[in-house]
Amino acid sequence: MEGSEIKDNNPGAPEVFEEYWGKMENHLRSRYSEGNILRYNEYTMYLLNTLIEELTSQNSAYHAVELGCGRGDSSLFFAKRGWQTVLVDLSEVVLHIAKQNFIDQGLSCLRVKADIRNTPFNESEFDVVMNYGVLEHFKDPTDPLAEMFRILKPGGMLFATVVYTKRINLQTLVDWLYHIPGTFIMNLFIKRRPKMALKYIKGYLGFNDELYENELNLEDYLSIMEKIGLSQFHIMPFVTIPYLRLPSYFEKLYVGLIRAYCRVKRRVTKRHPLCAVWGGRRQWLIYGRKPSL
Repeated sequence: MEGSEIKDNNPGAPEVFEEYWGKMENHLRSRYSEGNILRYNEYTMYLLNTLIEELTSQNSAYHAVELGCGRGDSSLFFAKRGWQTVLVDLSEVVLHIAKQNFIDQGLSCLRVKADIRNTPFNESEFDVVMNYGVLEHFKDPTDPLAEMFRILKPGGMLFATVVYTKRINLQTLVDWLYHIPGTFIMNLFIKRRPKMALKYIKGYLGFNDELYENELNLEDYLSIMEKIGLSQFHIMPFVTIPYLRLPSYFEKLYVGLIRAYCRVKRRVTKRHPLCAVWGGRRQWLIYGRKPSL
């Protein structure tokens, strides 16, 4: 089954993203799974999707859009559950990756090339609007959030993840105690790449994140949500378990431990395993419902 053609609106993806996705194209193909997920990032996104499924009451008739869709994992997750999903991104490369991943699962998708601050959709068109790992790439995320609100139906739900790099969390401690010294030793003494060692260390310290455009805190985002009119909104840690840079075999073991932890936590707390007070990483989930007319 073939995916639908791209609808083009305000094309021209920033070169840095197009170059990034171009390098990652082969790496991101045919990796979707809901069974024995062995990679950390894939499993944490799977957990997020299951949380959203619970929060939206698992309605199979939703019309949803994912803005800044990446390879389309979230849209694919919900399409397999009967949702009508639309994928939006500025990058032709990433929209092609998403199309192929849908085809691999026997599904098609509507793909729209557009700036998420100015989409071609009608007002109040979607039941669910999703945006993951995108808002930190805008100096002022008010416009993309306002556009999400505009195209959301009254009573519909908005979901967005945000990065807050300045908050001390478990990931910060892991970076200081594990990633920074490990990166320093590996690149400086073993691989003999001092420039690469410096680049990675500065990245862990937050000094050379070329893709991040803002350093807004959680209060800033909540203020924006109130400004655009989103009521009944909540904010919670996106991932409570820190990321560890590990060789493939050890990453599989680590993800296995996380899966076991999540099963036990759910059984004990009777809540979704992502629910927590203190985050293990720098990412947070903001979600809320548009007021009904």
